[in-house]
Amino acid sequence: MASKKSYSRYFIILQEDERGFGLSSGKTPTGYAKIEIKNSKCKISYYVQNLKPDDKYSMLLICGKRGCRNLINIGNINLDEQGRADVSYEYDEENIGGSNTSVDKVIGASIARIMDNNVISLMSGFITTDIPKDWKTYSIININDKRDLGNIFESYEEEIEKNKQTVKDDVKESKVVSSSDKEEKNISVNKVLEELGKKENTKDTINRDETKEDKVSKDSKKKEQYDKEKLEVNKEELKINKEKLEINKEERNTEHMEEKSEKIKDTEEIKEENKKEMNEDREENIDEYKEEFRKNKCHMDSMEMFFENLGEGFEKYVDIFPKIQKSVWYKIDVEDINNMCDMSDYQKYVVMHYPMINYYPYIKEYKHYLVGYKYDENCKIKYIMYAIPGNKSPNCQPFKGKTGFVTWMKSCNLDKNQGYWIMFYDFKNYNILIPIKKNK
Repeated sequence: MASKKSYSRYFIILQEDERGFGLSSGKTPTGYAKIEIKNSKCKISYYVQNLKPDDKYSMLLICGKRGCRNLINIGNINLDEQGRADVSYEYDEENIGGSNTSVDKVIGASIARIMDNNVISLMSGFITTDIPKDWKTYSIININDKRDLGNIFESYEEEIEKNKQTVKDDVKESKVVSSSDKEEKNISVNKVLEELGKKENTKDTINRDETKEDKVSKDSKKKEQYDKEKLEVNKEELKINKEKLEINKEERNTEHMEEKSEKIKDTEEIKEENKKEMNEDREENIDEYKEEFRKNKCHMDSMEMFFENLGEGFEKYVDIFPKIQKSVWYKIDVEDINNMCDMSDYQKYVVMHYPMINYYPYIKEYKHYLVGYKYDENCKIKYIMYAIPGNKSPNCQPFKGKTGFVTWMKSCNLDKNQGYWIMFYDFKNYNILIPIKKNK
């Protein structure tokens, strides 16, 4: 069986840099670049929408790691009348389009106009928080490669099945040809007979000249193939018997589990009642906050209403972290990376999804993360909080805390020893806040 090959994939979300290039005044251009790496090959894909059609937009890869300062110009992107495009290209992982630049040096992507070697970026995105300010001055390498990948990056299972079929075809072919000497002899004889126009009449003669040794060799190969197939059948039967044994074991355990479940049923009911009471307390806290704000003649302005509306449709928590009071949290469910790339509601996407896309490897095990708002005494949002589930182990801390997830807290909505790594973001000043421990 063929082994699975290494595979990785990440997205670069493209956001508008220059206004005036949208399809219309009410439609903002959006899109992403996707990089997939498999078996020393890389697939570069671009998807954009709502961009004003033009044949002078270039697709750029921004390379800025380990001393590299290049912009790889893949070529112009062709848009349809609706301002959309979806294209893919294949290159060597270590040499993108003959540029002598490996894919691991890519830090971002852009859709841009290039005029006299001056780069005007319409849309751009990065996979690093340390974005170089002078990236538009990097050297431009034009590769103009238009090859479409098609189905090169097909699923592993299809590739394995293809390899199996190739082996079967090789076995069938080996049955037809008895030896290399005989094949060369047949080719030589057939060539002469073709020239004389007597090929058909001599095929039977050649077949009758097969030696007993050839027949013995064929019989031996047939027996060997039969033994191999029989061995595979025995393995399959053994696998089926093992599965049956597991099923019987599971059925035996079911009766025991039913008895055990009766014993813990009362405990579960108590937990549910406590959880219900806890949720009621949270709702009371919400009402208390609202009443307190009303007494202080506090009214939400348009900004607070904007953020509140973004939470519609998500499960809501209040003060689930004891040390973060007057906070509201929303649970964002994530089945796969595509949930985080949904741009149908662009404003919700920008606040709730986009900042967390690069943290998907830490999120996928728990299938959710939290987005929260911290309010001050005047019912104003002080900052936005992002929380990723996990234990306190450094292995669970996103990027070792380099991106701001330095605070770990337990939560009442997770199991024992589980909590969240939290990042505090001052959206008014565009700063990530790092809490300072007070001296005792």
